[in-house]
Order: sequence, then C-alpha cells, then structure tokens
Amino acid sequence: MEPLSERVRNIVPSATLAISSRAKAMKAEGKDVISFSAGEPDFPTPHYIKHAAEEAIAANQTRYTPQAGMPDVRAAVAEHVSKRTGYSHALEEVIICAGAKQAVFLALQAVVEPGDEVLLPTPAWVSYPDMVQIAGGKTVQIPCDPENDFIPDVGMIEAAITEKTKAIVINSPSNPTGAVIQPEVLSALGELAAEHDIRIVTDEIYEDLVYGGVEYQSFLKAASASVRDRVIAVSGVSKTYAMTGWRIGWAVGPKEAISAMANYQGHAMGNPCSVSQRAALAAITGPQDDVARMVAAFDKRRKMMHSRLSAIPDVVCPEPKGAFYCFPDVSAYFSRKFEGEEIGSSLKFCEIALVNFGIALVPGEAFMAPNHVRLSYATGEEAISKGLDRLEDFLKSVE
Repeated sequence: MEPLSERVRNIVPSATLAISSRAKAMKAEGKDVISFSAGEPDFPTPHYIKHAAEEAIAANQTRYTPQAGMPDVRAAVAEHVSKRTGYSHALEEVIICAGAKQAVFLALQAVVEPGDEVLLPTPAWVSYPDMVQIAGGKTVQIPCDPENDFIPDVGMIEAAITEKTKAIVINSPSNPTGAVIQPEVLSALGELAAEHDIRIVTDEIYEDLVYGGVEYQSFLKAASASVRDRVIAVSGVSKTYAMTGWRIGWAVGPKEAISAMANYQGHAMGNPCSVSQRAALAAITGPQDDVARMVAAFDKRRKMMHSRLSAIPDVVCPEPKGAFYCFPDVSAYFSRKFEGEEIGSSLKFCEIALVNFGIALVPGEAFMAPNHVRLSYATGEEAISKGLDRLEDFLKSVE
C-alpha cells in the first residue's frame, strides 16, 4: 500500500493536547494529578448562553447554514468588533468558523503560497508552525526577549523580511507568555507590513483577559487606516465565555480574503455548528456580568501563581499581563540531577513533574522556547496552591 502523503505525515500532534490527554488518562487510572496544562477556562458556560442553545434546538435550528455562518451572527460579530476597533465592518468582511484555531488556519491557507515565509515572534502557540507548513510555507522564528516581557522587537522583525516574506503572525495577549503588545508596537508593525507589502494575521482570542490596567488594543484599532486592508483579525467565544467545546470563532478582514476562507471552509466542513452559532450570538449580545467575574477570578489566580513561582530559587517568571498562563524560565535546573539523572531539558523536567509529583506542565519546546515551561492558572485556587507545593517539593529534591 502507498504511504500517506508526506504533507500529512509531517504533521505532529499538539503537545498541549497530548499533555492534557495524558494527565486525564492518569486521573482516570485513579492517580492524583493536578493539571496546569489545559488552555481552557475551568468555569461552566454561562446559563443564558446554554439556554439560547436549548431554544435553538427546540426551534429546530439544526440544519445547514451558509458556509460563512448565519447572517445575523456575522452581523452581530461585525458590530461586536466595531465597538472595539472604532470603525464599521461589512458583513462580507466577517466569517464564522469552528473556533479561532480554524479561523487562523483558514487565514494562512488563504494568504500563503508554497515557498512563502511567515514571520513568527516566539515563544508562540504550538499550532502556528504546523499551519504554515500545511499551507506550504516556512516559519521564520523571531525570538522575543523575556527581559522585555516577550514583546516583539520591530527592528528584528524588519531584519528578517525577505522577498519571500508573505505574512506576520501576531498573538496578543499571548499564549504561552501572557504578553500584551502595546498599541504603538502594533502600529509600527502595521507600517512595516504596509512598507513591505506583507499581510498580518492577528490572533486575538484572549482579548478580554487583560489585567492590572494594561492597555490592550486590537491590531485593527492600533493600525492606521491604510494598513487595515492587509489585516485578518481572529477571535472567538472560547476563552472569554468558557465555550471551548462549542467551537465558534471568527475572522474579520478584507472581503477577498474572507470570501476565499469561506470557500475553503465550505469544501472542508460545510459550516460551523448551527446550534453553537446561536449560543455564540447570545454570548456576545447578552449580559457580560459572568465575563467580569471570570476575569476577576483569573486575575486573582494570576497574582497568586506569579508570586509563588517568583519566590522559588532560580526560577525566573515574567509577570503575565493577559491570557491565563505563566511561562517561567526553569533552565537553571537542567544541569541538576533528579534521582541521579540529569534533568537536561524542559521535556524531561515536565516528565519528572508528571510521573513523580503528579503535576502536569507543558514543556517550552512546544512553544519554541526550550528554557521554559507553561503553567495555566485556569484552575481553582486550591489546585494552584497544592500544585505549586508539589513543584516546590520537586525542585527541592534535585541535586
């Protein structure tokens, strides 16, 4: 039998999903595991959103929808985004997708040709390079300095531009670092994109999870009007409304890009789930009290986790300003030994933490930052306290 296509064989599983799955499997076996690996809120979806889905089912709104999403949902997203950017968006500039992940995937499929280069400030979310590879492109990593809170260096990005550069992928607030890029940096990146005829794909799924009075702006708001026609902005309901399993995201961008993405989506999956679209409509148009409560809880957990990690000897943890992750540098422990064996890497660090101490962390290799590990504070305060106690026990035990 002929082998599967090389394109598909080169795709590797998501490291974050793999760690979460392993932690869940260990729990199912009766083992005591505290997981800091999940990139999803631990809160239930707000009641009014679930009620909207129930009403949609009762009304038999369970059939195919237009491939770009239901018109009234697209219109609501256009209005939702307009409130954040300060200018209007036409219906033809909006597509509803099966999650923000699919929206980013479709955006890269729409703009990247085989052989194109895509610039990616790192550390970065695990799936971006694979998405670029599937589109036939090549990811060019631009390392961000943790001493500068992982904010991209515009000069370094400009220096990496070649005649093959097609796009820059930006993620703010960032997974995994929690960095929030200042509006002036976004504006400078926009001008750079215009000067070199490059597109911007901006992943803003954590846009509502910002803390400590930090100023956050969508790329579409920060960029000048002349830049906006080269920006595809992605977001969704997963993180803000605790709706990760509902799989609804969206993209806002130039009509020709959105049309191409819709055509691809039509052939790949038809349309996003009809019931989930009705739930997402309720989420963004309904009361936002639950969001405020979740953000306040995340902020409290953020402070708790950052404080505890920063107090551990030889662990360096920049303060996250958004999302729900801490991303400490633990490389000082790589040359040390656990039970006579050198730790050596964040992969081994996380393996020891899970198997020997029952804490699930995500190794920095997954995010192109091998000195680090990622911890999610999208879990309860008691679990955070207990899990960090175990991490401290682990690090005290090394030689």
